[in-house]
Amino acid sequence: MTSKSHIAFTNIGLHGHVLPTLPVARELVARGHRVSYAVPERFAPLVEATGARPVPYRSAWRADDDATKSLTGFTAIVSAMLDEAESALPQLSRAFDADRPDAVVYDVFAYGARVLGLRWGVPTLNFWPFAVPYEGKDNGIAAVYRGLLDDPAAHRLRDRFSRWLAGNGVDMTVADFGLVPEQGIASITRTLQPHADKVDEPRFSFVGPCFGPRGDTAAWAPPAAGRTVLVSLGSTFTNRPDIYRRLVAAFAGSDWHVVLQTGKFVAAEALGPLPDNVEVHEWLPQLDVLAHTDAFVTHAGMGGTVEALSHGVPMLTLPQGADQFFISDRLVELGVARRLHEDELTGGTVRTALEELLARPGLTTRLDRLREEIRASGGASAAADLVEHRLRRGPRHPQT
Repeated sequence: MTSKSHIAFTNIGLHGHVLPTLPVARELVARGHRVSYAVPERFAPLVEATGARPVPYRSAWRADDDATKSLTGFTAIVSAMLDEAESALPQLSRAFDADRPDAVVYDVFAYGARVLGLRWGVPTLNFWPFAVPYEGKDNGIAAVYRGLLDDPAAHRLRDRFSRWLAGNGVDMTVADFGLVPEQGIASITRTLQPHADKVDEPRFSFVGPCFGPRGDTAAWAPPAAGRTVLVSLGSTFTNRPDIYRRLVAAFAGSDWHVVLQTGKFVAAEALGPLPDNVEVHEWLPQLDVLAHTDAFVTHAGMGGTVEALSHGVPMLTLPQGADQFFISDRLVELGVARRLHEDELTGGTVRTALEELLARPGLTTRLDRLREEIRASGGASAAADLVEHRLRRGPRHPQT
């Protein structure tokens, strides 16, 4: 019986991780469940809008600085996530010990939530907003967890991670803890997953993008006519006024209307005088903009990628860090993107690359297929089904 179960979500303080889970929380609330959502304090209003109960915690990261700009390597990423877990775990324990949930849904980097799920003996589900692990050659996060890197910093990190797990009563290797969930939910489609045939299914299930209302951005009106290109480096790697200036110059005087989203670290004034065909915003309702967009210049974060594909928008990619290089490569393989390098950001090169991409034979057909796969994937409803299924079955050991 799953009606009126108490389900706890836990996440880290990054928009690209929080936003895909909000429609799932909203769906579970609509199905009659009581949902609590632990998240850094500044994200509490977004949670509250879903009908879930916010459980704010104090983050180890400062919201007003650009510390995330250093998260370009996977060792640095996992280290920062472990910092957050060490800080968040005692806060989460205090928040939930007197009101223990029946299941825990946690972000791939919300390590403390899995510790608590194991401690409480309740089902846990691991939410992946990007590609999941697969058998074969390791890269990125998997290589850090499995100790396959020669970097001494990575080995020190794994030793620290192992001590943290043991100190919290978790008898698992770092690799099993980080890569082998009871149930993994991936908010991408199977086509976007590299080497999908080597993924442990159904331990990992591809539910596709989870879209829903957000209410955290101002309204946006499309231009009356002409072609529109959206330029955005997402919500984390946004402190790049140099890139913005070069892209503004690249499109100046062209027939493209440029919608530039800068993020919180770069003010419009820092870009200097703007051409008439460029508008600048700190934050936009990106899905709404993409519905009226002919092309997207993007860092190739998975959130923006699936949003663009859901509207059939081709992409020029400028990966900045983390998994964005792998995502960019996958988009190029699928024939719906072209990767730019930062030394190519001149007017002629950018516009030529874009026109060549738009002129590719079969581009519209490929985009249509990916868009239809997204529409058929299930999204938030499919993710909620997996949560309810795990509630009925109960917890399982990572190796079963």
